[in-house]
Amino acid sequence: MRCIQVGALRDRPAMPSRGRRKAGARRRSARVGCVEGVTLNSAAYSILPRWTGMLRVRVNGGVVLAVTLASALLFGSCEQALDSDANTIVADSAGIRVVVSVGSRTYREVSEKPMLSIGSGNAATPRTELGYVADGLILSPLRVAIADYLASSVLLFDSLGAHLSTWGSPGQGPGEFGAIANVDRFRGDSVLVGEIGSRRLSVLNATGSFGRTITPRLRPEVPPGYTPVVSCCQSWGAEIGSGTLLMTFPELVPTSGPGRRRSLVQLLTMSPRGDDARHTASFRGGDYRMDLEGAASPRPEHYPRGVSIAPREGGFAVTDGISYEVRFHATDGTVLTIARLERQRVPFRRAMRGATEEYLDRLEARVGAPEASGFNQLRDQPYPDSLPAYTLLLTDDSGNAWAGSLHAARLGQQPRFDVFAPDGRFLGQVLLPFDGRVLDVWQGHLLAVVRDELDVQSVVMYETSEPVRE
Repeated sequence: MRCIQVGALRDRPAMPSRGRRKAGARRRSARVGCVEGVTLNSAAYSILPRWTGMLRVRVNGGVVLAVTLASALLFGSCEQALDSDANTIVADSAGIRVVVSVGSRTYREVSEKPMLSIGSGNAATPRTELGYVADGLILSPLRVAIADYLASSVLLFDSLGAHLSTWGSPGQGPGEFGAIANVDRFRGDSVLVGEIGSRRLSVLNATGSFGRTITPRLRPEVPPGYTPVVSCCQSWGAEIGSGTLLMTFPELVPTSGPGRRRSLVQLLTMSPRGDDARHTASFRGGDYRMDLEGAASPRPEHYPRGVSIAPREGGFAVTDGISYEVRFHATDGTVLTIARLERQRVPFRRAMRGATEEYLDRLEARVGAPEASGFNQLRDQPYPDSLPAYTLLLTDDSGNAWAGSLHAARLGQQPRFDVFAPDGRFLGQVLLPFDGRVLDVWQGHLLAVVRDELDVQSVVMYETSEPVRE
């Protein structure tokens, strides 16, 4: 293993060997790190580039790596060969592990056809009508749970798509649900069902029998100049290990100020009792505008940036859409690792605007005239300069973070996920053979909701496998 620096050099203030620094003087240096888990501390990082030269090495795939002479001297025991998937690993002054990756590789391959389709009907199973799929969960390769927002219930299906049972019904009593936001795994084989608005969580056992209700006792702190909105960051709940539950409140949007303003998203943790909820962290949410003509309240742009939070054992992962970056947090909110890809965000092009307008036209034709005014407001929303880096974040049974986009196919992009290990390593990409919203990734399977040409929803499950290496 050798200590390497990956990618382009960057400017830093020059350090002349004698005398005072000249105004505006700059020098060329770079992040230095050692791949395969060896980390340079911040002192070594700040000192080494001042007196070492750079040796550029071209490796497989045409990626240019720069190896510092000091790295070779200080870490001469690093003997493994360089490759195009190498990472630059550094530690900042707070001791947070930062892993910056370049290149691309395939992490897992998705089967061409789904092994399961629910809602479309086939020769083996009758068509199952789905209202609106809010969420879905792979309980095992043989069972799938789907949260139907309109039916206020959770539907259970087997691997052939046959309906096994319905959990819950509309209402506010035990075992009844209002507006379901999510379903998630709980202790053992239990399931946690979260509701929008009431922020109520219900625990069901493996057969769907009601266990108990958890209601957090904490209200969101609304700072002056903010107002809560129910949008992308709705209240939900999930277990993150050691009996700790994770929840977010609706976004808090600034009510004044010109131009683009980012909302605030508050995250809290609590025990399953719900009576000791506490604020754990705050994140930047979506982009909103106060200066749009005719806007009485803050309104988002098309394809706004927004925060995505995914639970994992021992903590959670977060991405905010600004850059191709995922942060891994501990249960108490402490940042453990930052995983970052050296990739530029995709510029928003004229063709993307045309595709968006065509999409809105199709939706308006299906909905009908009474909702036309709403579509006019959507058309009046401004377009961004570039697409968000990520708009969807999931975690699998190994704790890996899957970061992707909900709008890729609509805008002519290849639907895919970038997958990061909890230690920050970039594992590779997963290309999707369909256009849809992925709900869950678990035990080598991928669950998603897709729409047909008539905008009818169905839920599909695909198998994933390791790629064949030549």
